[in-house]
Parts: sequence; structure tokens; C-alpha cells
Amino acid sequence: MTDHDHGTLKLRGWSVRRRLVVLFAIMIIPFVGFSVYRTYDIREHLEADALETNLRLARSVAHSIDDYLLSTVGMLRIVAESEVVRGGDMAALDAWLVTTLPEHPYYQNLIYVDNEGNIRAAGLKPEDPGAVVNVADTAYYVRSMESAGVAIGDFMYGKISGNPVVHICYPVYAADGSRAGFVAAAMNLTRVQDRLMREQTEAHTSISVLDRSGMVVARNHDPESWVGRSVWDEFRVAEMLELGEGSGETVLEDGTRLVCSYTEVESAPWFVRVGVNEDHLAHLTATEIGAHYAVFVPIALIAVAGWLWIGRDVDRLHQDTQRLSLIDPLTGLWNGRAMRDDMARVHGEAERVGGRFAVLMVDLDNFKVYNDRYGHAAGDEALKVAAAALREAVRVGDRVFRYGGEEFCVVLPDIEPDDATMVAERVREAVAHVVIIPRPSAQPVPLSVSIGVASYPDDAPTVHELIQRADEALYHAKRTGRNRVVAYRPAV
Repeated sequence: MTDHDHGTLKLRGWSVRRRLVVLFAIMIIPFVGFSVYRTYDIREHLEADALETNLRLARSVAHSIDDYLLSTVGMLRIVAESEVVRGGDMAALDAWLVTTLPEHPYYQNLIYVDNEGNIRAAGLKPEDPGAVVNVADTAYYVRSMESAGVAIGDFMYGKISGNPVVHICYPVYAADGSRAGFVAAAMNLTRVQDRLMREQTEAHTSISVLDRSGMVVARNHDPESWVGRSVWDEFRVAEMLELGEGSGETVLEDGTRLVCSYTEVESAPWFVRVGVNEDHLAHLTATEIGAHYAVFVPIALIAVAGWLWIGRDVDRLHQDTQRLSLIDPLTGLWNGRAMRDDMARVHGEAERVGGRFAVLMVDLDNFKVYNDRYGHAAGDEALKVAAAALREAVRVGDRVFRYGGEEFCVVLPDIEPDDATMVAERVREAVAHVVIIPRPSAQPVPLSVSIGVASYPDDAPTVHELIQRADEALYHAKRTGRNRVVAYRPAV
């Protein structure tokens, strides 16, 4: 081998190394920049998802509390309008309350209060039978006497029971039409507490019910430390009073940061606030970043080899990676992040040309019960089967997304409201025809879904409001029996 040959090989060696160095520099700078952007983007989307999920949960709890209070008001109205009460027969009323109270385990007491604030009849008596208990200094007395209808007091400890309660009051008018006082149910807050505990949320998600003074009425985690505590500053109650519903960040006394959404209870001066610990979001961000780069980095290395030796195009491979990050791995449907992008595109196009589109919010009925009974593996299989049925039932061009948990979303471009309801009904029927066997030797189990429908621009002008309207219709479908389609209709 000649000196010339040695020089040529050396030059060629430098050429390859130089190409590697230049290529590495070209890739690493955008890669670092992209990593920073990707981290921010993932965190932003996770926070947006958390706020939406929190708000949906807050609304669900608020609806349940409304149901509790309305059922109590119905019972009080019957008592207040009875001949015994209107006629002033306190002995008969007292006997009736003593008999009735044990039938209502969530009430600490049932009482009749006269215009001066004296308790004249009660299901639960004070320790001193001859004592006259006066409640004129309470918020529920003041509000009831100022109101011609239902009044609800603040959190307090009952003057007779000594337990934490909230009083629901209904006015009493004598036979001659004059105001005689009011009847009240001292609702034991364990009823609200039990409603929160039914959600079985993880430790990173907290649900609080608080009144307009900022006092905590119930909380799903560590209620002993929270119930009866004022959180006016921590929970930014002044902002909640001003807006009624919204979201924001909360910093607790111990420094814990929560990403929160809140909503107002319609029939009571209360709010439901749901928060997720920011540390949990940071963990999810790190996990998703790790998953993203576990795919991206090997593909990038393969692309480098391709550029050097076979001319592969890294852009195409990176696009494949991006596409994988938009797909739900369990069902194969598009995920929530893809849904937001797609809805923004469909909304923008409809807004530009004056078109229409619709959204279906789909929830698998009784999924938590199914999951608890047959296990997570069977639950996953039910989700996959339901997803396949949804995909088959929609039109060509419609997009089906897994919104989270057992919820799905379908975006129907270029469709009239009535046609959207027809597609929703077809989806419901398709799932209703599915029967699965959750485990060997088990009985076949039918699946069903509840569906809420909302249309643009008839029901809402923005994507956020449209999802909210479809959610409201979905909740109505579930409250009225499940396995049904409900199109949004504004409250009259």
C-alpha cells in the first residue's frame, strides 16, 4: 500500500467523522429546543385535561347535592302545608316528628321554629326536657324569616344534636295566612361526605364542598381536619363568588399546589371544588416525556444511520412518532389531545364557511360496577369492544376519540342537528347489540351507552361551550335511565 493510499484513507476517515460531527450538531440543537417545547406542550395539555375532568366531576357532585336538597324540600313542604302545622297543633306535630326522624338517617333533627326563633317541636329533644331552645342567632333563622320560600343555613353544630349540620328550611303559614314560623331539617353532612367518598378518587385528587363564607362542609380526603375549617384565602372564595364556575391554581397552607375547577350548587349557597396535586401532573409529564423519547430517540438514531448510509428521511419517521402520541394504546382510537386539535380544525372550517358540526359525548353505562365485579382486564376488553362498535357505527369522515376512562367523544363534521341525533341513536344501538363474556363460565353481559348531543352553532358558538352542552345532555341521559340519547336543550 502506497503513502498516497494511506493519505486517501486518512482523508476519508476525517470526512466521515466530520459528517458525523456536523450531523450531530444539526440534530442536537433542534432536538434540545424541541425537548423544551415538548415538555411545556405536554404539561399544558395535561393541565387542560385535568381542569376539564375536575369540572365534570364537580358538576356531577353538585347535581347529586341538588337532588338531596330538593328531596328534603319536598318533604318539608308536605309538613309545612299539613293541617296539623297550619292549625298550630304542636303536640301532634311533636309526636309526628319524633316518629318520623328515625326514618331519615341523614337528618340529625326535624324541627318547627316559631317567629321568635323558639323551637316548638322537634324529633330530637334537648337534654333538659323543659329547656326552650332559641335559634334566633343562627344564619338559617335569619335567612328563613327573610325568605318567602326555601332557605338554607351555614355550616354549624346543631344546638340540640351538637353535630355538624346544615339546615334546610321551609316557611309555615297559619290558617289565616299569617307567617307562623318555619320547619327545618338539620341535614347530617355525612350524606354529602358519602357522596364524595363514592367517587373513590386517588390521593392526588381532592373534592371539597364549601359554603359562601369559605367554610368547608365536606371533603373526600381527611375530612376530620377539613370540615368546619375556613379556606377563604386558600381557595380564593371571593373569585368563586364572582364567577360561579371556573378554574385556577390553589396553594394550601402546607405549600401543596393544586390545579382546581369549581362550580356552584344550584339549590344551595355552596360550591364544589375539585383539585389535582401539581406533583401528580409533573409525574405524568415526566412519564409521557419518557415514553415519547423512548420511541423518538431510537428512531432518530436509525434516521442518522439512514442519512449516513442509505439516505433515510427522519422527518417521515418523526411524523410517525407524533402520530403514535395521538393514539390511545388500549382502544386504538384517537386520544384527547388529538380530539382538541381536530375539533379546533372542524370549528375553524365551520366558522369560516358558515357550516355546521356536532359533538357526541358517549359514556359506557355502569362501567365502574362492571370493572369492580370482573376486574380491570375485563374492563379493558369492554372498552375495546365498545370502541370498535362506535367506530363501525359512525359515518365515513367522522372521528371517534377516547375522551378518558369510560368516556368517548365523536366529532361529526358537516351535519344537521337532527341527523346528528340519528347517528347517535345508531351508535347507541350498535353498542346495545354487543354482548361480552367477562370471564370463562360467566354469564354474557350486555353493554350500553348514554349519549349527549350538541350542535354548532345552534347550541354553542365555541368548542369549549359545545363540549359543556354535550356533557349536560349526557348527564341528563344518565339521570333519566341510561342507555339513551339526549340532545341538548337549553333550560327554560
